[in-house]
Amino acid sequence: MAAPASFEDLLRPEYTVALAGDPRQTSAAFNGVMAASLRDGVPEPERGVALFEKLRRAGRLTVPAKANVVVDWDYLNGERAAKAATDDADKPAWKVTIPKGAPLGAYYVQAINKDAPHPAAARLWQEFLFSDDGQNLFLQGYARPARSEAMQMSGALDGEMAARLPVAPGPPVMLTTAQTDAAKVYLRKAWDTTAE
Repeated sequence: MAAPASFEDLLRPEYTVALAGDPRQTSAAFNGVMAASLRDGVPEPERGVALFEKLRRAGRLTVPAKANVVVDWDYLNGERAAKAATDDADKPAWKVTIPKGAPLGAYYVQAINKDAPHPAAARLWQEFLFSDDGQNLFLQGYARPARSEAMQMSGALDGEMAARLPVAPGPPVMLTTAQTDAAKVYLRKAWDTTAE
């Protein structure tokens, strides 16, 4: 079976689909709905909720263990693919794709508590995370390093690990705080009818 190329492809009957949790409670599921909502780079939460409502009504919105498509961060699906390749050679290969028109991105935000017992240790940890070695460790976990472009230009990026990442169909859309807040309000009201 071919991997879906777009969110609209998920409506085809061969796919059973799961989100990585409840989009009102988990970031991965929320961003899955928001990726499905994108139209020309603009989020339309109603569109994302409508897609998953159609899947639910068709009986094809399920939990990850029963799905042949899991809408989740690409780094988590990359790990699923690697695990599936080593666990059981008889199972179909797990493919990771980023649907066209829906390259939603987000960053993990980190902070140092100024009242921490050892804030200098936390600063050293941050320095390591943003070093070439730290960024390549993220890459080993299928996550895209924040500094990958600069590292590629300097030759510090682990090219073998970077080649394992799925190709993004364009620059990622980063939701603004206002877009995120409005979408969360909408999902709190609208998702009850979509939930299993």
